[in-house]
Amino acid sequence: MYMQQVKSLFDEYVATGRPISLEDFNLYIFLGLHGEFKDLVTSLVTKAESLSYAGLHSHLLMHKTSL
Repeated sequence: MYMQQVKSLFDEYVATGRPISLEDFNLYIFLGLHGEFKDLVTSLVTKAESLSYAGLHSHLLMHKTSL
């Protein structure tokens, strides 16, 4: 649900002609996650390339399932 809300906000910015970079989008998502995602966030932030929405969503779902 959180990811859908952030994606909707991202889409609204794009629609108004003020797109947000993928890096900023991911950081915004990371800042809103609970502490249980801290280790995953640390590993994702250190990656050379930012993940797409689908890739990030997939990682978060897999991590949540493993908890």
